[in-house]
Amino acid sequence: DDTQQKAPDDFDVLFLVDRDRSWYLADDAFEAELSKLCSKYSRRLFVGASMGGFAALYHSPLATAVVAFSPQADLERAVFRPGRLTPAELDANSDEQKQRTRLAVSRGVKFEVHCAIEEHLRQTLTLPVPHGSIVVHAVTSHGLAGVLRDAGVVVSLLAGVLSAN
Repeated sequence: DDTQQKAPDDFDVLFLVDRDRSWYLADDAFEAELSKLCSKYSRRLFVGASMGGFAALYHSPLATAVVAFSPQADLERAVFRPGRLTPAELDANSDEQKQRTRLAVSRGVKFEVHCAIEEHLRQTLTLPVPHGSIVVHAVTSHGLAGVLRDAGVVVSLLAGVLSAN
């Protein structure tokens, strides 16, 4: 099928798992280590869904491109959120995510934010990403990344972002 992008075969993958469910809001040492690792690559694609989408956007100044699926952007009003933070801390981290996203936009980072027609759409629409970066899918599942994976389009979507970057 000519509409399918071929996935590149010259890349490394780093998977991060936030077992503490802290929304990847780690300490300065984590940020320094991630920055050091990223400095070894000319192209860096950050991908995440929901909490991971929040993280991809939060750390976007280190990326050259970001693909987020149903990202959380307003932790104070999110259904799922870091449990150890006060409402003021949740708001501060949401504001920090938006500030970092603005910085990434000013540096030319490319964004694709995919969202279903569900609770995260309201949050997605508050993101300071360039016009045309948000793609709304006519499904109602928060598990949008899984829906797109099962439809066989995620690899092609990511390959398209990599080839354009």
